[in-house]
Amino acid sequence: MNDNPGKIMVFVAGVKYEGRQKLLKKMYLKTALNKKIIAKLKRDKHNIHDKFAVKIFFDGQHVGYIPKKISSLVYRSIRKKLIKKVRLHDIHMFGDSYGATIMLHY
Repeated sequence: MNDNPGKIMVFVAGVKYEGRQKLLKKMYLKTALNKKIIAKLKRDKHNIHDKFAVKIFFDGQHVGYIPKKISSLVYRSIRKKLIKKVRLHDIHMFGDSYGATIMLHY
């Protein structure tokens, strides 16, 4: 997260599970070609690990979650319609692994 008023940068959690590395690799290559990627959030009401879980999607593909540490804040913000826009900030590569950050605009 950052201190920019009206914006919060968030690292995408859970990117190493369920084949999400392959999805992020595709998205990484897409960004290298300057192609736009649509980022969206969706509350995950049935998640047994986090009752405030929020899924993150890039171009309709589930790539990860809001980190549990801030999931209740984001979950409530979605419910109250406080988040105006979600956008992909960065997809990065660490050796042979991929990670991502998103920007939430309030």
